[in-house]
Amino acid sequence: MAVVEVDGGLALAVFDGHNGAATAETAARLFPDAFRDSLERYGAGRACVEATIGILREATADRFEGSSASVVHVDERGGTATVGVLGDSPVIVRDAAGEVVLAPVHNTGADPDGAEAAVERGAERMGPYLVDPSTGEGVNLTRTIGDAPLRFLGRTPDVVTADLGSSSYVVVASDGLMTPAASSPAALVERVDRLVTAGADADALVQDALSSGSDDNVTVVLWRASG
Repeated sequence: MAVVEVDGGLALAVFDGHNGAATAETAARLFPDAFRDSLERYGAGRACVEATIGILREATADRFEGSSASVVHVDERGGTATVGVLGDSPVIVRDAAGEVVLAPVHNTGADPDGAEAAVERGAERMGPYLVDPSTGEGVNLTRTIGDAPLRFLGRTPDVVTADLGSSSYVVVASDGLMTPAASSPAALVERVDRLVTAGADADALVQDALSSGSDDNVTVVLWRASG
């Protein structure tokens, strides 16, 4: 994970690796400079987030290991959160209207269109996995960074923007946050909102997931509006 303070706000990111940690570690290391450079070039908004992820994607394009990439620019001055997602590290935002939304998730269950596109590009479906039929290597994700041998995966992030208000928050996490107690997207959103509204910090969200039966690593970054 990474948190970068910039003039007028900050950037949050979670990179959750698979088949090794090298791609996630490289992305986390490069993220601060990539984000600051993109913000200086493009200003706040979609282009900045897309450019940041693009830098990380290119830097890890030849790596065997893969990773999710969930990046959020919280523009406190402009009152917006711009979210870019590749993979299944969830981003949950309470917006200015009080609606709690989950950004797009790119696993084969949540993204059937992406799974079908991967099959059209040469993947084979084996249960929840998209597999290279020549090697048997695969993942249950439809979009990632790294994963160089899996050329059928999507590489373009979904980018969404939310207006922020005085009660807003942003949670960026690894998919270990989803547990038997929050086993669907709707259940995850409800549980996170209940906990954060009650005052939970990032550590409390991690401990809740672990005590609720998470069988994966759990990473959480949380931002709250100061108002």
